[in-house]
Amino acid sequence: MIAAPAAPAARVQALEKAGAEVVVCDGDPQARVAAALAGLGRREITLMLLEGGPTLAGSFLDAGEVDELRLFIAPIVLGGAGARPLAGGEGAPLIADATPALSVDWERSDGDLLVRARLREW
Repeated sequence: MIAAPAAPAARVQALEKAGAEVVVCDGDPQARVAAALAGLGRREITLMLLEGGPTLAGSFLDAGEVDELRLFIAPIVLGGAGARPLAGGEGAPLIADATPALSVDWERSDGDLLVRARLREW
């Protein structure tokens, strides 16, 4: 597991106690992304799934390190002042500046819709 220095110590210790290796990466968001990927590469890990909130998603998107998005769309509506965005970070201020998907497909997943958007090829 990769964690920022601000990760709650109790959570890090619980993961380590459960047998996970926790690597702490310091620096600004892009430096942490680079350090995390370098650490995973040294361990010969070539595939990863990001599960987190908008800060994590935004950091990897800003660093250009996301090759595919898998978005679940549920038939519910959220919003308001307390709603969390899909991605934080710098992002694109205008639609014209946004990264277009190379390909998109979708399928039903129970009552939801799973959208796969390919952003880059390696």
